Amino acid sequence: MFVCGPTVQDYLHLGHGRTYVFYDVLARLLTHMGYKVNFIMNITDVDDKVVEAAGRANRDFWVFVDHYTRAFIQDMKALGVTTVRRYERASGYIQEMLFQISSLIEKGHAYVSEGDVYFDVSSYPYYGQLSKQGMSELMLRPIEMSSKKRSQVDFALWRSMPPEGCDPCWDSPWGKGRPGWHIEDTAITVSNFGPQYDIHGGGYELVYPHHEAEIAQAESFTGVRPFVRYWVHTGMLTVGGKKMSKSEGNLIYLKDGLRKYGVNTLRWYFMKTHYRSDVSFDEKDVELCAGEVEDLISRASKIRERVHRRLKPDITSEVASRFREALTRDLDTPRALASLKRLAADSSNRKPGLYLNQVCRLVLAAEEILGL
Repeated sequence: MFVCGPTVQDYLHLGHGRTYVFYDVLARLLTHMGYKVNFIMNITDVDDKVVEAAGRANRDFWVFVDHYTRAFIQDMKALGVTTVRRYERASGYIQEMLFQISSLIEKGHAYVSEGDVYFDVSSYPYYGQLSKQGMSELMLRPIEMSSKKRSQVDFALWRSMPPEGCDPCWDSPWGKGRPGWHIEDTAITVSNFGPQYDIHGGGYELVYPHHEAEIAQAESFTGVRPFVRYWVHTGMLTVGGKKMSKSEGNLIYLKDGLRKYGVNTLRWYFMKTHYRSDVSFDEKDVELCAGEVEDLISRASKIRERVHRRLKPDITSEVASRFREALTRDLDTPRALASLKRLAADSSNRKPGLYLNQVCRLVLAAEEILGL
């Protein structure tokens, strides 16, 4: 499983947190079900946005990047995201990117233009399938306007850099420059997973052009289809109808949210809405979640105290059926949380026995899967 990680130009915000909690829960569920999950997340540390942010901060580029990379990993640990096996920085895959770009040129899927290299979308007949767009629709959504491109839907694989703006940059067959955004993820995933893997995730705003571009690059490079078996996209966290983002200036940093509300409350809040739906941030909703999760944890603790046996986590019993069905049907965490609350309340006055044992085993499993 691969999930698009952050561009390390600032601290994580709550919108990032919501996305990463979902994939953490997905990986936890798959692990509980017996799958071996190799979960990798990239770190975009080579990007014009990062270069510009470091310049505005008047800091050395690599010192700036290292600072926010460390902060990102610390925030993920504080959020209870424990399932990511490796964080891979894009800057560690430059040679793989150069190899893939050269191969795409040789195969007729890319072309050089004035020191830049572009992917020729017309060479790949499946472009637009993920986002369900035809070429006529894509032509109305050019990625970036440039006279260097044969078509405005073509996207950059490599950008040449002038000497005065070449920090950082790397040597290439086409001159000094930096990689395009899309090729970074393809280099990481093909290097680690090979030509095909199971799950790719990220926010739904990445479907086009980012994920469309990844598919086109990878399948043209390897000749294997499909590149990814399952694409799983999350909705956005909004504030006042706008996506929470640095560009909108409406950030609430994750570290501040954790400090104010605590990890259990934030995870519960993120899971209260289905992962594919947008969430409009409301502080009152978060405060309500604090009471709900505190009540559940208290009830769960009392259930464990009344079961005088060491039990293993389990969601296969009839008692756990609603919780299990909710999670295994498109990871419906709102329904799963609701079933867990009802079951915990119903079990408050139950006498020790088989039923309470099954409830206890579900509670133990829920703690593992939900990360509470």
